[in-house]
Amino acid sequence: NTATARWAAEYDPNDALSFGSVSARHGDEVVIGTIDGGVELLQVDALRDMTRWCDGAPEREWWIGK
Repeated sequence: NTATARWAAEYDPNDALSFGSVSARHGDEVVIGTIDGGVELLQVDALRDMTRWCDGAPEREWWIGK
């Protein structure tokens, strides 16, 4: 639980492991699937928005313990 990102600051399409094994195979968008069966395309940078992934996140740049 740190403020240090675990992936690269910039997305590199040739190194998916550097960005959490994300691969933007549809232009510069990533296909995501959610537990409720929803599927959508997102820009790679939109994946960093923590308000999308955590109901308790009050801001985009948030982490547990902030």
